[in-house]
Amino acid sequence: GLTGKVRFADSEWGAYVRVNERFAAAAAELVPPDAAVWAHDYHLLMLAAALRRRGHLGPVGLFLHVPFPGVDAFRLLPWADHILEGLLAFDLIGLQTPYDVWNLLHVFGALTPAKVSDDAVEHRGRRTRVGPFPIGILPETFEPPPEPEESEEATALLQSVAGRRLVLGVDRLDYTKGIPERLEAFERFLRTFPEWRGQVSYVQVSVPSRADV
Repeated sequence: GLTGKVRFADSEWGAYVRVNERFAAAAAELVPPDAAVWAHDYHLLMLAAALRRRGHLGPVGLFLHVPFPGVDAFRLLPWADHILEGLLAFDLIGLQTPYDVWNLLHVFGALTPAKVSDDAVEHRGRRTRVGPFPIGILPETFEPPPEPEESEEATALLQSVAGRRLVLGVDRLDYTKGIPERLEAFERFLRTFPEWRGQVSYVQVSVPSRADV
């Protein structure tokens, strides 16, 4: 896991809560109290609770674009109980996969007194539905043109690995992608099986992204 990279700071948690309060204040000014509100991703886990405190009565939903951790990882958060209480203010929580749904329900069952079923959590008179809603892609945008022209860079790459097996990685340049670990694994592979040296190449294509994170 990546728990070794986690930093816990009360001041940062306080800033997170204040940001959610600001979003709630803005939403409360823009929509009537019975309107439906959608929140997206881990940035706004406390939004529903902040809206409820402002008297919002309409449905509030959350879609989480990242995987939800298991109990052992989630309980490391000093503010885990606050986050779970905030999540219970939503009417619907959507996640990418059934496994993420299982993790979330298991966390509620292990760390709260809430009543948990296969697709919902009930606590203090509120029922929060939970379900998987995988987001697909538009494949047309990834289809190559009818007669693609090879760039000089691609041609040079193909020539440099000609006759070898190729291990290819294409990822955003993000620590969550495990690129350093892949390089270490490839090095270990070549040390363990020296007969493959000169027979296989590893190429990593990485696009800089979220450099400020």
